[in-house]
Amino acid sequence: MKLDDVSRGSVYIDTNILYMYLRVDPSHLSTIKVFLSRIVRGEIDAFVSIPVLDELFYRLLLARLKETTDRNPFEVLRENQAGAIAAHSDMIDGSLRKLTLCLTSILWGLKPPILIEC
Repeated sequence: MKLDDVSRGSVYIDTNILYMYLRVDPSHLSTIKVFLSRIVRGEIDAFVSIPVLDELFYRLLLARLKETTDRNPFEVLRENQAGAIAAHSDMIDGSLRKLTLCLTSILWGLKPPILIEC
């Protein structure tokens, strides 16, 4: 099912929706923004599980490691897991704050101060 096909009701949010929003996938971003806006306005009841958030954190970390080291992120983690996580936790925290800011801003009808648009 496509996000545009969700009319009303309850949905389970998969990691990919949040990941593509935070990683700014241009091919899906406008659809995801509309979908998230509909959730915040109460048109759609959405649910996210702790494993989804865990996977989101992990995928953001892997993407960041790949970008900053130009290496296989699994190799980087095998060499120094704690150091790799510590080195990139601020960026991941910032991404998660961006998501929270966007959803809060939509709820209150405000434009986020650090984003042109959610």
